[in-house]
Amino acid sequence: MGASRILRFLVVDDEAEIRDLLVEQLRLLRFSFGGIDYQVEIEIASNGKEGLAKFEASQFDVILTDLNMPLMTGLEMLGAIRGNGNDVPAVILTGFGDRKKSAEALRLGAYSFLDKPWKGAYLQKVMQGAAEQGIETRSLNREIESRVAKYHGLPAQQLRQLRNVFRSMILSGDGLHRNDVSSIEKKKKSA
Repeated sequence: MGASRILRFLVVDDEAEIRDLLVEQLRLLRFSFGGIDYQVEIEIASNGKEGLAKFEASQFDVILTDLNMPLMTGLEMLGAIRGNGNDVPAVILTGFGDRKKSAEALRLGAYSFLDKPWKGAYLQKVMQGAAEQGIETRSLNREIESRVAKYHGLPAQQLRQLRNVFRSMILSGDGLHRNDVSSIEKKKKSA
């Protein structure tokens, strides 16, 4: 057995019974990738607004959120998270077969859907995939932030652009966007 690390989940649902059941089932799952065992940490929120606040205050590897909730829906929360440039995997929990909302969730980069009631084997399959993607996303984000660190004096908008450029460079592996980085560096020097 390899080293142990932490895998952080944010579970957002307005029904306490559903949240409790999800937490209980997630704690029973075993996550191991690349010879590394991951211990599970789970935070809960009762609506999208509370979920967004918890997400902004901490780092999570996977979000599991209900679609329809008071104050802020799961889609509104996911939209706000994506609007801040974060691509953490999100699994949408729903009891409603609404195609329009499903299409919107996919547009926002939802990893998968989990219908209520769900089967334990399907929950395990979906969460294993989301967790693996979450670990890869965490690693990618660390690399991006280490590259962006030397540009700390730039305005927020330019930092967002730079993060996107580095993300593209890392994901493509071909360095095609080096000119974009050069133009941002020139702006920094002239400021």
